[in-house]
Amino acid sequence: MKKYSAIFFICLFLIILSGCSNQESRYIFKGENPSWKVTYITLKNDTHRILEATYKKDLSKLSMKTIEILYKTETVSGSLNQTYDGDDTPRSNTFTLTSFSSPEIPVNKDQLIDVKIIVNGNLETVTLKSE
Repeated sequence: MKKYSAIFFICLFLIILSGCSNQESRYIFKGENPSWKVTYITLKNDTHRILEATYKKDLSKLSMKTIEILYKTETVSGSLNQTYDGDDTPRSNTFTLTSFSSPEIPVNKDQLIDVKIIVNGNLETVTLKSE
């Protein structure tokens, strides 16, 4: 049931986001380590933010039971927590966090964004830099 709810909300967000397609990306931050590639995007008015973390290796060999992704900018933060039971495993190697905020919370393009990715209790970090 959790999977279907998550899929529904992602689809709903994409529909909403497509209605805002005339808004260009304001800032794009990227970073990677040997296992993960992470992108953080803010739209022109700074109210829509998207963080995508993509596992670069074969997901089936990871035996993922839990994943937690945390990020913090100078003004906002976000997190994703997922638990997988039994045969329930991630269907995609990309994990997406979306958020909305008021335009009064701007993003500083010169900042570094630290992302923590914890899989089965093992911590990896990725530092994002503005392009």
